[in-house]
Amino acid sequence: MGLIEQFIESEKQKLNWLQKLSANYPEVTATRVLAREHAEAGKRWSGNRQAENRPEAIIRPAVVRRSVYFLLFLVALFSCLLLLSLWRDHRDPLWVFLVFVPFSLFVSVSFLLVNFRSEYNYTIRVSATGMTIRDSFIAWGDILETAIMRQDRPRSVDRFLVIFTRDGTVQKLNLYLFGISDRKLAATVEYYKAQAVR
Repeated sequence: MGLIEQFIESEKQKLNWLQKLSANYPEVTATRVLAREHAEAGKRWSGNRQAENRPEAIIRPAVVRRSVYFLLFLVALFSCLLLLSLWRDHRDPLWVFLVFVPFSLFVSVSFLLVNFRSEYNYTIRVSATGMTIRDSFIAWGDILETAIMRQDRPRSVDRFLVIFTRDGTVQKLNLYLFGISDRKLAATVEYYKAQAVR
């Protein structure tokens, strides 16, 4: 059994009974396979020729996604403030405020936390020497395999970059705020991995 198959089995063990009942198993694909699909689609790994001369690729959370969450935080916060100001004028019944103010506060804080949690906000630097994630460097010689994991959720798909290292550890990096496609990320990783082999 290969690394990816072992990882899928370990992830299946973490699923709750409802996910197992609906056969909502994670899909894990090696980056080399996704990079090949990207190449077959006729796309370059980065989208422009000049990028191939760069010593490294820096992959960050998408500004648009972070901005959307920050705007949702502001909307929820101002809704809460509006409800509080209406309560001072006694225009609405008390139950409206007992229900909606805590809900609005919870929603606004949740949206704000998404923007600042280190689980979602980090930088991936990929170069010919290896990968740097959250200021932690992993050399290509220490990496056995890289893959992308997709897990279906009721209204979205969770995506993760999975790194298998020689010491037996597996890093699973959440790509929730990242706007890069799976194929493009895989092609970037494989491009620099091939540079290390040369």
